Amino acid sequence: MSVVVTIDERRSRQAGGSRAGELARLLNDDSDVPTQLPFEVTVGDELQGVLEYPVHVVPALRVIARHAGWWAGIGIGRIDVWGESARVSTGIAFVQARRAVERAKKNPWGVAVEGAGWKRVDDLDRAIALWITLLQMRSKRGWETVDMRLRGLTESEIASQLGITQQAVNQRLRAAFLAQDEEGTQLIESIAREVWPL
Repeated sequence: MSVVVTIDERRSRQAGGSRAGELARLLNDDSDVPTQLPFEVTVGDELQGVLEYPVHVVPALRVIARHAGWWAGIGIGRIDVWGESARVSTGIAFVQARRAVERAKKNPWGVAVEGAGWKRVDDLDRAIALWITLLQMRSKRGWETVDMRLRGLTESEIASQLGITQQAVNQRLRAAFLAQDEEGTQLIESIAREVWPL
């Protein structure tokens, strides 16, 4: 099984140029996003990469949501021909990712999962839809505060570093849906571990 992620930029031509190369770099530099084939710009404003396992969609989607303005399609299946890069590799996982990104363009949250012949794919798709919607509502301050909390800092330590009160930190974390983010992450990872051939 392989997990192909195809990402397409929304309205890049109107926004003054593509950010696809920058997003590829951010994904490839993130140690929480293990890839079998690194993310690279393929055509126009689109990029693709291959993740090791379905559970790795969580950190990848976290990066994508934080840098807003993307559609993402996740394709689960086999890869028949492994090239040096995603661009020259082929297989059903790439076909599924293409279908997924096209479907993602039609839904409000901009992410979809496809994987015909694999268990729990529909459940994974639904769980991601709910979770990613929360992340997309997070402010820049919310991302900053959540990042510090996920790195293991206490609310008191975060307050000290940001020069705000501990109460303000707590309010930011609640407004950023940290508790729901953590629950959603656990749900997605639990479902992703059960994605197997039918």
